Amino acid sequence: MAVAAYAALLSLSHVLENVQLPARRSRLHLDTQQLQSPQEKVEFLRDFLELHSQKRSQEMEDLGRQISIVADEAEDIIDFHVVYQLCEGSNDHKSDPVAALSSFCQDIDRVVEKIDSIMKGLMKMEEEWGYVLEQKPVASLLPSSSTPLVSGKNTMLGFDEYLVQIMDELTRDDSDLRILPIVGMGGCPYPELEEIGKSIAKGCNGLPLAIVVIGGLLAKSNMTQEYWEFVIKSLTSFSNSEDDEHCSRVLSLSYNHLPIHLKPCFLYWRVFPEDHQTCPFDLIQLWLAEGFLKPVKGKTLEEVAEQYLKELIDRNLIIVIDQGLSKPPGLVMHDILRDFCLREYRKQHFILVPRIQHVSFDEDWINMCFICRNHSTLESLDLPEVNVTSQSTSLASLLVCWTCKNTYSGLSRLRVVRMKYFENNSCEYLHPTRLRCLKILNRVDMEFTTSYAVILPLLWNLQILNTPFLEVLPSEIWDIPQLRHITSTVLILLYPVVIQDCTILENLQTLTYVQDFKWTDEVIKRIPNIKELYISYSENNVEWSYYCLYNLARLHKLECLKLIADDFLVEHIGFPSSLKKLELSHCRIPWEHMTVIGPEWNPVEGEFLRLEELMIYNSNLVWWRAENIHFPNLKLLRLYSMHKLQEIPLSIGDIDTLQKIELRRCKKSAKDSAKQIAEEQHNNGNESLQVYVDWDKVIVS
Repeated sequence: MAVAAYAALLSLSHVLENVQLPARRSRLHLDTQQLQSPQEKVEFLRDFLELHSQKRSQEMEDLGRQISIVADEAEDIIDFHVVYQLCEGSNDHKSDPVAALSSFCQDIDRVVEKIDSIMKGLMKMEEEWGYVLEQKPVASLLPSSSTPLVSGKNTMLGFDEYLVQIMDELTRDDSDLRILPIVGMGGCPYPELEEIGKSIAKGCNGLPLAIVVIGGLLAKSNMTQEYWEFVIKSLTSFSNSEDDEHCSRVLSLSYNHLPIHLKPCFLYWRVFPEDHQTCPFDLIQLWLAEGFLKPVKGKTLEEVAEQYLKELIDRNLIIVIDQGLSKPPGLVMHDILRDFCLREYRKQHFILVPRIQHVSFDEDWINMCFICRNHSTLESLDLPEVNVTSQSTSLASLLVCWTCKNTYSGLSRLRVVRMKYFENNSCEYLHPTRLRCLKILNRVDMEFTTSYAVILPLLWNLQILNTPFLEVLPSEIWDIPQLRHITSTVLILLYPVVIQDCTILENLQTLTYVQDFKWTDEVIKRIPNIKELYISYSENNVEWSYYCLYNLARLHKLECLKLIADDFLVEHIGFPSSLKKLELSHCRIPWEHMTVIGPEWNPVEGEFLRLEELMIYNSNLVWWRAENIHFPNLKLLRLYSMHKLQEIPLSIGDIDTLQKIELRRCKKSAKDSAKQIAEEQHNNGNESLQVYVDWDKVIVS
């Protein structure tokens, strides 16, 4: 139960941080000083589990169970008070703030008493173990978020002499080839461990997956003879097992030595079906929503998640599939490892309530599970519904599938709010107030409703809003400070209300696709850390200066920008030098007057030092004057339907990092220049650059 306890503590720590954000204080009657005590105790318990999670005893099992229950109870209490106080703020019925504060303090005090009782048990256990209670775990040294997901050197320690045997077993069919890139056979860096490494390899009984996983364990272990001999002893203890059982025990050995901060993320793979492939962005969003990530000073939670993912990859627990430039890598897991996740999750059962909800507007949407939209094996569940206008609670009857009922043991403790998505019909959804990720699965033309504006702030833990098509997002969205990702194919975003003490969306990193939006000083101030921004414009009867596109240059954390302009003349635009990916589509741009990217484009050295991908579609660009020094880190150049472009600057081919050039439906002279670049680079010994013209790869003989 240590994993369940650790995950519950992490989730609670995020809730405690969220409720104390400056934007909350003006609307809630909470004693933030009183919250410091449970926050410190939660951090203490979390540190304790990081130190002692590998201890196996009935006391540890009981301790983990108690921590999980109390942490979830604390989350529920905070949610109760926050939701009802936010309800008061949205109507004219005001209760006594002193009474509200007193009630909150009493409930928090009861939780603190329970935590204190648990901590007394910890002290007794540590006295028995002989450890010092104040001992702190060694901090994880997280490298920069720019560290690639696949490390350059993958080491399978001590297995050189068994390379042929392993290779034969790994390459029996095409599907097994996926394992090869992550295995590596770098040899043992410590001669004194060489013989031990050979014995460990033999102890894997020639099972490829066992070898891969144990290799990942050793690569991340202490390089000491004592530890490696412990691994041999563990392998020898089940050497007479059948292959399936032997492999399962090897996986258990590796899992037991996995740092506890990685265990919830690893076990979470059980939510995916067999042979499922996902991408890093989607997986990280799920980890964020569940609250699995421990904050690290100076890093975003997304950067922490990238490091967690890299650690799991380096340990050979997740496999990376390279899908080429401009596509995110694919992530898969061996079926046997996934089965292990399923079994271990049933033991830990560490997700008590749903924090991710899938909404579908299918014809039969009423007869679906309100959490996952499953149709099968449904049963009725009554949950308290918060009525915003009357501040009362009634019971709402919902359908829940058998899978969700068995996954979330704390379902009965949820409270829900009713959101009306369409003004002219009765399409309403009930959302848990503890929701962190809302995904609308199918494309519908949703209308702006007053219900949406009132209810959305009550989802006060919401971090991710994902919808295929949302016509209007109300201005209240600017008052949800913990939002991290808002994605849609078409999004009309209402402007924030200008006030002196405005909410800064410091966590917001993704915003797509915003239509016909004006980037005022007020807006730029509220999204200082945005990293990915997609914008589109379809109104041609407005002066382009009105949209303040020159202010985009002030988004100093922006890494990915996509702009669609529907063949309108786009003026007064600027781009920040932080960009790594720039996509311009259907933009008639007066290139000579551009603020940063300067019918002729003359870029200036130093403006695009970080740009890795440049994609221009359906543009009016005629002459492009550039040198390789203007784009020193460019990896991909893609030009589609550039009917006026005369040529690509030949010096573009001299960019050391450039891997691929793609041209489609361009002027013949531009195609010829691309072919000339391919030929010149080939003659200069550059075999890595790939050039494609109208889907065909340019072959230089």
